[in-house]
Amino acid sequence: MGTRVPDWYDGGKLAALGDIVVVTANYRVGPLGYLYLPEIGAANLGPQDQAAVLRWVRDNVASFGGDPRNVTVGGQSAGAYSALSLALDPQTTGLVTREQQSGRFGLPPQDPQNAAENAEAYLRLLDVPAGADTAKALRALPVEQLLSAYGRLAGLLARPGNAAPPMYPVLGGPGLPCAWQRALADGALEDKALLIGTTRDEATAFFAFDPRIQHLTSVGALDILTGQMGEQAHEVYQRHAARLPQAIPAQIFTAVQTGELFRNGSLQIADHHAAGGNATYLYQFDYQPAEDEHALGATHCVELPFLFNTFDAYPHSPMLGTHAHRRRAGPGTHFRHRGRRVRHDRLGVRLAALRAHNDYPHPVRRLREETSAKRMFRRAARRAPGGRRCAPQ
Repeated sequence: MGTRVPDWYDGGKLAALGDIVVVTANYRVGPLGYLYLPEIGAANLGPQDQAAVLRWVRDNVASFGGDPRNVTVGGQSAGAYSALSLALDPQTTGLVTREQQSGRFGLPPQDPQNAAENAEAYLRLLDVPAGADTAKALRALPVEQLLSAYGRLAGLLARPGNAAPPMYPVLGGPGLPCAWQRALADGALEDKALLIGTTRDEATAFFAFDPRIQHLTSVGALDILTGQMGEQAHEVYQRHAARLPQAIPAQIFTAVQTGELFRNGSLQIADHHAAGGNATYLYQFDYQPAEDEHALGATHCVELPFLFNTFDAYPHSPMLGTHAHRRRAGPGTHFRHRGRRVRHDRLGVRLAALRAHNDYPHPVRRLREETSAKRMFRRAARRAPGGRRCAPQ
């Protein structure tokens, strides 16, 4: 689920590689999708769009050769949050067979009170007077003005280290009746195969270009983390500092955010799902460019061009490196799959990872570019009957 930007998420190449029908869809985001004014019917409109897409697939995909009884919902970043919500929501769970996702599960849903306060601030920026017919006033404004006010609201609410947008899915609204932790505990994801994971350095995309973060001292980093995490911040920070002895405070802070926002939630979901005997696949994507000017590492979104084989859609993206290195990552690049060379352009249909086992909590299959020095890309086969054991990496 996500934007239908033709170049970034073009599903044509992915569909051509396997016996699948790829459906991508637009849905409303920002103030158009998450402005919280339930009194006028504006509550989680983006998730309602997504639910409508699933119903369309159920009713129409057979006409395109698809099977409405065998639907995989996939998403990345905010799209992963959406994909999980669709699988957990009682209104849509029956339309989802499998889940594939990589998202910020450490970000809790927006609290209704906070969402209402942000909505009030947004209306003030738009000069919508109190007591006015809010719905009529908003519909009379051009979309450019709505988006401009949202940008100003984001600036007013911005805080160092805060990766949450001003408006996002609201707890208790349509599509999100409860937090994912409770829904998992209630068994909402049972019997659905799950592929979940992260890139190794997710949070660099959010903080590598923020001078407020890059100039942090250890004291400043701990101040921000304490405000976010409470008393455990010092222990978590020191644990990452010990793991990264050469890192500056900004890098340690960013590593903490990768864990708290992305990795820990993914592991929690995978552990719970596997403990229930469900097919669970877990991965970590480690590709990073050889020439990494901004020290992004394997950052947020870097797996997307590999999945969709859409490298040409990212002509100036630092996450893929320089033009020369980009050619190495493009057509003709090979990876290793259990000792056998695999073309990068088949990664989309081969991106399945390892089944989690209770005897080893977090078996991660790391996905990396092959070099002549060592085998840097390894991909686990789909679960064999009875499961597959794996030695810790």
